[in-house]
Amino acid sequence: MYLKRLELQGFKSFPDKIKLEFNRGITAVVGPNGSGKSNISDAVRWVLGEKSAKSLRGTKMEDVIFNGTANRRPLSFAEVSLILDNEDRKLNLDYSEVTVTRRVFRSGDSDYLINGTKCRAKDILELFMDTGVGKEGYSIIGQGRIDEILSTKSEDRRLLFEEAAGIVKYRTRCVEASNKLNKEQENLVRVNDIIEELEKQVGPLEIQAEKAKKCIVLADRMKLVQVNIFVRDAEKYETELKELNLNINQLRIDIDSEIRTEEKNNLHKTELRERLNTIESDIEKHSTYISDKRSEKEQRENDIKLCNQEIQHFKENIARIEEENQSGSLSIKEKTANIEDITENIKNKESELTEKQKLYNAKIEEFSKISSRVSENEEQLNNYNSIVIEKMNNATDIKNEISKSEAMLEQIKNRKSQLNNEVCELEIQQKERNSILDEAEKQLSRIETEHSLTVENIEKNTNQLQKLQTNLNDANGRLEKINKSVHEKNARLKALSDLEKSYEGYFAGVKAILSQRDNKNPEFKGICGAVGEAISCDKKHETAIEIALGSAVQNIIARTEEDVKKAIVYLKKNNKGRATFFPMTAIKPKTLGSEKYNIINEKGVIGIAKELIKYSPEYDNIMSSLLERVIITEDMDSAIALARKTKYAYKIVTLEGELLNAGGSMTGGSINKKSAGIFSRGREISELRDELKELFEEQASINADVEKMSEIYENLSYKINESKEELQHLAINKTEAIAKITQAEEYVKDIKNRIENYKAELNQLNEAIENGSEKIAELNTELDAVNTEIDDVNCKLNTFQSKIQSDRDIRESSNEVLSSMRVELNQLENDIYTLNSSIKRINEEIAEIENTLNNSKEMISDYENKITDKKSETESLNAEIERISKEYEALILKNTELSEEKNNVNIQIEKLDDEIKKQLETKTRLEKELNRLELRKEQTDIKCRQLYDSMWEDYEITYVAAKEAEKLDASDEELKKEEKKLRSEIKALGNVNLNAVEEYAEVKERYDFLKNNRDDIIKTEKELTNIINDLNGMMEKQFKEQFTIISENFSKTFAEMFGGGSAELKLNDSEDILNCGIDIIVQPPGKSLQNMMLLSGGEKALTAMALLFAILKMKPSPFCILDEIEAALDDANVNRYANYLSNFIKDTQFIVITHRKGTMEAADILYGVTMQEQGVSKLVSVKFDEEGVNL
Repeated sequence: MYLKRLELQGFKSFPDKIKLEFNRGITAVVGPNGSGKSNISDAVRWVLGEKSAKSLRGTKMEDVIFNGTANRRPLSFAEVSLILDNEDRKLNLDYSEVTVTRRVFRSGDSDYLINGTKCRAKDILELFMDTGVGKEGYSIIGQGRIDEILSTKSEDRRLLFEEAAGIVKYRTRCVEASNKLNKEQENLVRVNDIIEELEKQVGPLEIQAEKAKKCIVLADRMKLVQVNIFVRDAEKYETELKELNLNINQLRIDIDSEIRTEEKNNLHKTELRERLNTIESDIEKHSTYISDKRSEKEQRENDIKLCNQEIQHFKENIARIEEENQSGSLSIKEKTANIEDITENIKNKESELTEKQKLYNAKIEEFSKISSRVSENEEQLNNYNSIVIEKMNNATDIKNEISKSEAMLEQIKNRKSQLNNEVCELEIQQKERNSILDEAEKQLSRIETEHSLTVENIEKNTNQLQKLQTNLNDANGRLEKINKSVHEKNARLKALSDLEKSYEGYFAGVKAILSQRDNKNPEFKGICGAVGEAISCDKKHETAIEIALGSAVQNIIARTEEDVKKAIVYLKKNNKGRATFFPMTAIKPKTLGSEKYNIINEKGVIGIAKELIKYSPEYDNIMSSLLERVIITEDMDSAIALARKTKYAYKIVTLEGELLNAGGSMTGGSINKKSAGIFSRGREISELRDELKELFEEQASINADVEKMSEIYENLSYKINESKEELQHLAINKTEAIAKITQAEEYVKDIKNRIENYKAELNQLNEAIENGSEKIAELNTELDAVNTEIDDVNCKLNTFQSKIQSDRDIRESSNEVLSSMRVELNQLENDIYTLNSSIKRINEEIAEIENTLNNSKEMISDYENKITDKKSETESLNAEIERISKEYEALILKNTELSEEKNNVNIQIEKLDDEIKKQLETKTRLEKELNRLELRKEQTDIKCRQLYDSMWEDYEITYVAAKEAEKLDASDEELKKEEKKLRSEIKALGNVNLNAVEEYAEVKERYDFLKNNRDDIIKTEKELTNIINDLNGMMEKQFKEQFTIISENFSKTFAEMFGGGSAELKLNDSEDILNCGIDIIVQPPGKSLQNMMLLSGGEKALTAMALLFAILKMKPSPFCILDEIEAALDDANVNRYANYLSNFIKDTQFIVITHRKGTMEAADILYGVTMQEQGVSKLVSVKFDEEGVNL
């Protein structure tokens, strides 16, 4: 057996379907980090049954499905197939080739298949058991598995050795046998418990049958006595109710009279209140007016005080202004005297300035003459200097011109040489560009042909894609509707299931008892459940049955009165509420008798309620007592007709829920259809599950169609995208080719123009060289003449300079004297200007003071006018105060009159309040009496109804029917004594089981059956114990033999891998071979024995490899996948590891995932995994043979 092929589709980073072909030998898978190499190892582990998403480097199993990229949509499923060659029939299947497939969908569904046939994960595990192949075996050694083998506890390391020793199959069978043995032992305990319980029941049941007969006779006599008592008590209650009704009506008339008197008094009181409010409002208004007048008077008095204060203030201001006027007049006289002194000082300064100005003018005239003479001499000197400078500049210009001409001539010669070289080079380039142009034109023709073919392919595939998209949209639309329906039904199913699980709708006491039963409380094992749980019926009858049962739907069915007693004690003790119970041993059945067939044949009658429901036969008595005398009809008309015909002797219910009670009362109205009934929930839950199953099947079918269409869609999209990419590539190539042609043509044209321009420039340069040489010779001759002229002018200039120096010294001395005089003149002018400014400032101050004096006279006149006005205003305010005082006194008088009237009204209201209080006491007394009589009537009415209900619940007899029953000739006291006596006799019988005979037969039959069953279980228990002992013996023997071989092989392979050293495997407990841990003891060459954890990463890897090779030597695996286990090794050890693999290729096929060169060199086939498109892995295969490398 060996691995022929691995097929992946939609698994992790492999969205497209790929096939990896494997031959015997070594196959290597290489590629950069993150390219998806290890996903191949994960795929094999997954298809072999791996259920841990964490082991597959994910968080949930859905993570193995391709999750999409920026350019690709996520896929809806992942599928991996493992194709194995089984010619040697190593796998227990009669096929030469075995295909194992696993697929998973995003919906959570998954499939396992063997050769296309669906199977279980367990079948896959059993198929590969003890072959070395499996998710927990030694055929797949993934990243991190090396450290895991060496670092885990010695007990946890056993699984690898058990797989190698071939005892996993026996271990599995042993576990299964142990599980069966445990179940049989549990069954035996349960059967013994039941037999023990039944043994307790058989004897008492026979005694109970005798009691039952006597109880029935006493119960019939009790019924007759109680019916007579009921009729007499009912007549008493009816008489009492009539008397109470008469008294109540008279009291209501008296109360109505009192109410009318009360309303009249309240009306009069309201009128007086309104008058009182009016008077109080008037008093409040007058009080406000009085307050306003008082405030107004005080305001006027304050205004008079303010006027007097302002008059005093004006007088003080007038006195202050007159004092300021006197001070201003004195200041004007002082400033006028100061102006006269300053004027005299200005005259003296002006006289001194005139004299010094005359002296300064004489000096100026003398300086001008000397300066004029010096200026003439300096002008002549400047002329000589200008001539010299001009000549020197001419000489410099000529020299510069000569240098420029020489440099220009040199540049022209260099340019000529450069142009000759460039012309030669351009002629060579011209030939090369012509050749490139021809090649580009041919390439453009090929691209245009490919472009046309690609466009045709895109149009064809696009048309197919559009049709497929329409079909996909339709399928997705249907799928969306189904998903919506599934969501709604799931929500409804969950809601109903939650209600059913929490007993929603039941009373608190009922919930408490049923919860204890569900929790397996041994005290409640006799609780069978609620009536609603025990019943099922057709949907059309649900409403009628629920109405017929009423609150009895929540009554609890129990096996015996003792079970009921325990339940009631629990409710009392834990304050859990109340509940009604039906003990199966005490409830008597009720029958219709011969009239049943007449009723059923009546028009509109559907049937007897008991016969329209389904229930366990053991509840027959209870269902008879509840529903045997209940008739279901189609509608109200049928129900009324039947009730009249049977003289209202039965309970009748219509399909829509209208109820006609025995005795004639009727109940009806609307029913809430939204809430599920207590026992209709189960029916609706079952219907919902059936509907969901159909929807899931339809959903799976559509999903399969969508996946097929999606696959085709993706393939077409991929082809279109490839074609579009090709089209873009061709367009780019075409543009490049056109650009290349245009560029080549322009370049050839440019080269031709440049060659022509360079030749024309060469001719111009030859002419420029001749002209430049002639110009340099002329400039040298002109330079010699200018140098001679410069020498003559310099001789004359030296003679003239000595004469001009003496005149310059005299001019400097005169200039210093003039500067001193100019400073003195400026000082005098400044002093005069300052004095004139002072006079101007003083005059301005005098004008300002005079202006102030004029304004003060106007202010004094204004103040005097204001004083006159204020005196007039004071007189007016005094007159107004007198008027306000008179109005104030009148308001005070009016307010006194209103207060007296208010007191009179209050006295009348108090008298009326006394009358109302007395009338209210009378009314209250009458109402209390009325309430007392109504309460008494209600209590009597309740007693009467309870009497009717009690008789109906006990015997289903109405008052009309009871009056027609046999009359006993005895007094009320005698009847009650007889009833008490009968009760005592029935009570003396104790618990009576009316169905004791039938129960005895059933219990005896069950007891015999369970005894036989117990004997069979004991026999099976012995057989299983023998099987387990045999399997343990076989496993211990085989494991011991194989472990010894593995240990010896490990010592050899360790020394070979390390080049020396020692190693051994050791069992922790030789007495418990099948369960003890396994220690690995190693000593690398040159080192002492040490803990495994102290080894380096490379040493750990080599040790794990040595252990793997030791197992393969003993029991070769058909194939082995090694995922970068040599990553921690150096190059020398990598080569040793790769060479060591070749020792096993005869029996074991190796698939290695690696980055290391040495491992790649040892491979026969090399697969490269790349990720050219982000997030999508691709395969490239390379096969090595003697002739070379085949791709």
